[in-house]
Amino acid sequence: GGMLVGSAYTLIRMGKNLTSSLGRALSEVRHGAPPMESVARTERYMGSKTVFAMIAVVFLLMNGLYIYISGRVLAGVVAAIVMLLVGFFFATVSGNLVGMIGSSNNPISGLTLSTLIIAALLMVALGVSGPGGVAVVLGVAAVVCVSSAVAGELLQDFKAGYILGGTPRTIQIVELIAVVVASLVMYYPLYVLQVANIHSGGIGFGDKALSAPQAGLMAALAQGIVGGEMAWPLVFTGALFGLAMILLKVRS
Repeated sequence: GGMLVGSAYTLIRMGKNLTSSLGRALSEVRHGAPPMESVARTERYMGSKTVFAMIAVVFLLMNGLYIYISGRVLAGVVAAIVMLLVGFFFATVSGNLVGMIGSSNNPISGLTLSTLIIAALLMVALGVSGPGGVAVVLGVAAVVCVSSAVAGELLQDFKAGYILGGTPRTIQIVELIAVVVASLVMYYPLYVLQVANIHSGGIGFGDKALSAPQAGLMAALAQGIVGGEMAWPLVFTGALFGLAMILLKVRS
C-alpha cells in the first residue's frame, strides 16, 4: 500500500517532464527525426519509431502468451495492456530515482508488488480465477519487474555516458544486447538449480533448500487476491502510512 502511494506521488511530481518527453517522442514518430548529422554525437538517441516498433512486437508476443496462460482472450489482452501501461509508468519512476541517486535506490520490489496488486484486481474483476489467473498476474508482474530494472540500469548508463562523453544510441544498443545475452545465460543455472532440487525431493524454487522469499511474497499476494483471501486492511494501512509521510513532507 505504501509503495502504491509512493509510486503514484512520484508520477504526479514527474507529470510535466513525462508529458513533454512523451510528446517529443510522438512528434518524432509523426514528423520524423532530425538528420543525424545535425545532432551532436552525445545527443543521438535511438529513433522513437524503432523504440515504439520494438514495444509493439513485445506487446503482441505477450498478448499471445497471456491468452494461452489464462485460456481467455479478453483476460489475456487486458493483462497485456496493464503490462504495457504500468510497465511504462513504473519504468519512468525507476529510471528517475536511479538517475538521480544510483542503482541502490531502485525500488524494483515495491514496483513489482504494486503491479501485481493492480493486475490481480483486474483479473478478479474479469472473473479470472484459479492457477491460470495467478499465472497471468505473475507474468505481468515479471515483465514490469524486468522493465523497471532495465530502465534503472539504462539511466545509470546514460549518466555515466554523459560524464564520459558517450553516445546514448550506442549505449541503448549495447543495453539491448546485454539483456538478451543475460536472459539466455541466466536460464541455464536457474534450470539446473530447479531440477536438482526436485530430484533431491524438494519442490524447486520456494523449497527450504532453495528459498525465493520475494517470489514467494508475489505468489502469496497473487493467490490471496485472485482467491479472495487478501488481507486488505494491511494494504490500506500501508497506503495511509505512505500518504501521511507525504503530507508530513518526510524526506526519503
